[in-house]
Amino acid sequence: MKKVLTVLVALAMIFSLAASAEEAASAAGLWTLTTAESAGVTFDAVEMGMEMTMDLADDGTCVLTLNGENEMGTWEQNGAEVAVLDSTGAEQAFQLMEDGTLTASQEDMKLIFTRDGEAAAGEPARSYSFALPEGWFELTPESLEELHAAYGEEAVAAMGVTQEMIDTLALANGSIYYAPTLTSQMNTTVAAANGMTLEVLSTMEAQYAEMFEAAGMEGYAFSGMEEAGGKTFLHATYTVNGMPGEQYYYIDGDELYTLTFTNVADADLEALLSSFTVD
Repeated sequence: MKKVLTVLVALAMIFSLAASAEEAASAAGLWTLTTAESAGVTFDAVEMGMEMTMDLADDGTCVLTLNGENEMGTWEQNGAEVAVLDSTGAEQAFQLMEDGTLTASQEDMKLIFTRDGEAAAGEPARSYSFALPEGWFELTPESLEELHAAYGEEAVAAMGVTQEMIDTLALANGSIYYAPTLTSQMNTTVAAANGMTLEVLSTMEAQYAEMFEAAGMEGYAFSGMEEAGGKTFLHATYTVNGMPGEQYYYIDGDELYTLTFTNVADADLEALLSSFTVD
């Protein structure tokens, strides 16, 4: 198994502005990977299949978790500079930013972590809605409890449906919806577009393919613009764990919405996409 920080190095990023060492607060706490940035494009960690956290304890130890696999490590802080070491002693440098995020950088990419209970400054608020097909539901703490009561917590967790998923998506201004069988799902996130247009985004296929395929999505490719519900989307296709996946990107003002569908029937996908509304 690859160590957590080996993955961090492979995806690491640059272009961070460090907070001053004198004013830097303690980095202790639970950090969740929320976004990645490369060449001006923002990627959502959940959509990439990257569920990564770092639990930095006050005593200098830490627990690094990647897609449910834990690894012990250590960490130390000097002002805004934070060094995290995995169990092999491999070190990754981070910067504690003025907006409250923790970033790791290398070459031309940046990973952005958000501390549990906080949100990065300037993140757009969730502002969208759908008309869900019959039987579909949003995964919330309440609906998760209902699933546990109906099927058992272990069985539900074995399908990848957990509170951690809800928490991670919430940090990314996102939400996730399931069909009644839990075999089909859609998640939606919203991020700052930073002046990006769909036309410019369509030229970034190679960068997106590299990032998503590194996370296990095979054959990632843009397939052009599509119209649905009076809106224009940039469409992408891929497969993940042998199941078909599709993404639809939509920009409204300076917000980029990403709708990700996994193993969703054509009729349900059409209903969800055509009813998508920015509030």
